[in-house]
Amino acid sequence: ARHLSGKVDEMVGYTLNFNASAPNTSTPQAQVGIMDAIVELDFLDELHLWSGQLLVPVDRTNFSGPFFISPWTYPGVFTVPGPAGGAVISTPNEGEGPAFTAGRSIGSVLWGDFGKGLFKYYASAMNLARSTESPLFSGRLNFAPIGGEPGYYSSSQYYGEKDVLAVGIGGQFKNNGSVAAPPAGGGAARAPDDYSEVNADLLATF
Repeated sequence: ARHLSGKVDEMVGYTLNFNASAPNTSTPQAQVGIMDAIVELDFLDELHLWSGQLLVPVDRTNFSGPFFISPWTYPGVFTVPGPAGGAVISTPNEGEGPAFTAGRSIGSVLWGDFGKGLFKYYASAMNLARSTESPLFSGRLNFAPIGGEPGYYSSSQYYGEKDVLAVGIGGQFKNNGSVAAPPAGGGAARAPDDYSEVNADLLATF
């Protein structure tokens, strides 16, 4: 993985994260992909607008990603053994159909940080690259009375660096974002329905 970030001026920044894989038996050619490509408008600690391909603000697991979570395998991605050395299967990501790159999607996020990570809010419109589909509206509130978690990202483990007690709540909605599988015995598939969910998480590490 490669990371590039910087500031154009005091209120405009950028982040570019690339992920590369070396050739192997299942993929004879090296592959390079873009994980994050973000334009960052940072007006105040309490008011930011980030746009591009970035993490969907919904729950702690998605913010932790594959690099800041205790399990090595990213949740929702499974390797199934097979004759070619295994196949990677990605589960749907927050109702959007095929999973995006490690929990990312294209859209915009309005977010803010109060008290150096004491309280954070996120409100986003994602899935904007798919013009034929409705946006995925996703949001999150995070309160950390002990330790604080400043900045856009959060972690699921701090490995003794600091004590953290944090509680979060998130929710999502997408018009016609839930599609049922075709009936096992054949016949027409059910019409799409609206997708919505609410989640909560608690982190206590001392």
